[in-house]
Amino acid sequence: MLTGLLMYINTLLVWTQSRKLLSFTLIALMTLPISGLRGQSTINFTKSKLIIESNLKNYEFNVDVALSPSQQSRGLMFRLKLDSNAGMLFFHKREKVASMWMNNTYIPLDMLFINSSGIIVHIFYGATPHSKDIISYNYPVRAVLELAAGVVNTHGIKVGDKVKNALFNNAD
Repeated sequence: MLTGLLMYINTLLVWTQSRKLLSFTLIALMTLPISGLRGQSTINFTKSKLIIESNLKNYEFNVDVALSPSQQSRGLMFRLKLDSNAGMLFFHKREKVASMWMNNTYIPLDMLFINSSGIIVHIFYGATPHSKDIISYNYPVRAVLELAAGVVNTHGIKVGDKVKNALFNNAD
């Protein structure tokens, strides 16, 4: 893919007499997402079932689990869709102040900050795709769960609800 792009640029150099036109064309090409370069390396995630107990109702999600630093750095970057019953669980070895961002993330997200007991202690609604703003909670948490934006409101999930998963040692 990259070789083809370089050949195309080289052709433009030969055909283009005007430097302004060439500069404009190169800038325009650099701003387009190139599917072959997006997510340049593959990172594998473990899949896990997760349940949120809310309002006497259980909501089941199939999540990717990010445990390693490389998994947590990648997160949901470069993904173009996220089903309403899917998400990503960033699980830390110990509680810490977790900081998230949306760089290279194409999907608006809700972020649920979860303590060691599996209790949701903070929710950030509707994180903006590609934002470099830091999203955090000022107190240590054990995990952050990212869901598609709107899922939290649709299900009435709230602070105080319980997340059940084997990582919290509370799965049925």
